[in-house]
Amino acid sequence: VADAPCANCDADLKFLLKHLFCDMEPFFALKIGPYSCFCSLATRADHDTTEYELADVRSELDDFAEEQQLDENEPEHPDFTGTWVLYENVGDMEAFTQDIGLSWTMRKLAASLGWGVGKVKHTFTHKGTRIMVTAEGPRGTFTQNLVVNGNPQKTVQLTSGEPTTVTPRWEGESLVIKMPDVTARRTIHEGKIVCENTSAKNGLVVQQLFRREC
Repeated sequence: VADAPCANCDADLKFLLKHLFCDMEPFFALKIGPYSCFCSLATRADHDTTEYELADVRSELDDFAEEQQLDENEPEHPDFTGTWVLYENVGDMEAFTQDIGLSWTMRKLAASLGWGVGKVKHTFTHKGTRIMVTAEGPRGTFTQNLVVNGNPQKTVQLTSGEPTTVTPRWEGESLVIKMPDVTARRTIHEGKIVCENTSAKNGLVVQQLFRREC
C-alpha cells in the first residue's frame, strides 16, 4: 500500500510515511501526524477550508523537502548553538558607529554602557541551513530567524528591532551576514565567537568577542 498513490489526494504514501518518522519540524508532526494521507482531511465539514489547508500543507511540505535537500548538500559548518556573552570590543567603536549612521545621542549612550560589554548576549539555535539569533541588550530582546542560503531576507536589526533586510551566507568556516550598513562575519576561534564588523560606507572594521555562557 505504501508504494501506491492515494486515489483521493494523489499523494505518495511512501513519501509521506518516510517524512512522518524523520527529523522534522513540529508543524509537520501536528498537521500530518494524525492522518494516513492528505485525503483524511476531507472528513472535515468545511470543504473550502479543507482545500485551503490541503494546499497549505502541500506547500509547506515542498518547502521542507527543499530545505532538507539543501541541508544534505551543504558541507559541514561550525555549530553556533548556545548563548554567548560579549566580553570585549576591538577597534574604534566611536568612529565605527558614526560611520554606520548611529546618532550622537545613541553613540554617547552606547559608550556610557561600555559598548555592550557584559550586557549583550547572543543566543543561537543552529540546525542545517537554519539559524535563529536572539540578541539581548540595553534596548531590548530581538530575534532573527534566517535561512543561510545567500538570498536577501526581511528581518529586524539585532540592536534595535527595526526592520531591515539581510543576506546570510557561508564563506568557508565563517557565517557572513550582509546588512545595508554593515557586514558581520562570525567565526568560532578557540571556543569563542569573533564577530568582525565592516562598515559599508568607508570599510571601517571592529571586532566583537563573545565567550560561551551556556
